[in-house]
Amino acid sequence: MKMQTRGHGYWYENGYRVLYCGKKNGIKEHIKIMQDSIGRKIGKDEVVHHINHNKLDNRIENLLLMKRSDHMSMHRKNDGYGRRITTVVLEQIKNLKNLGKRQYEISDQLKISKPTMCRVFKYL
Repeated sequence: MKMQTRGHGYWYENGYRVLYCGKKNGIKEHIKIMQDSIGRKIGKDEVVHHINHNKLDNRIENLLLMKRSDHMSMHRKNDGYGRRITTVVLEQIKNLKNLGKRQYEISDQLKISKPTMCRVFKYL
């Protein structure tokens, strides 16, 4: 999809940067970046999540392709014990996973419920 610029070439919608791609059409920048990265369009059952919750931080390392249902669960729920999963906790999970720790070990260490850990772990 070729981006056509008009004015600055983008506008903002609900806090997201939207790129012009036609007369009145646009695509959210984070979606375009993910599509370019994976080489296909995002499916209707998929969403692009900003790991650090900053809608303008569209670096590929801050974007995570997720199933829509899992994304809704992540935002609706917390760690299973009433706490929200923060960017810092996601980084801790990534680091522990990279060190070879298993899902249940990380869950116990960080005191995150096993169902929540299962949802988060499969996307890291």
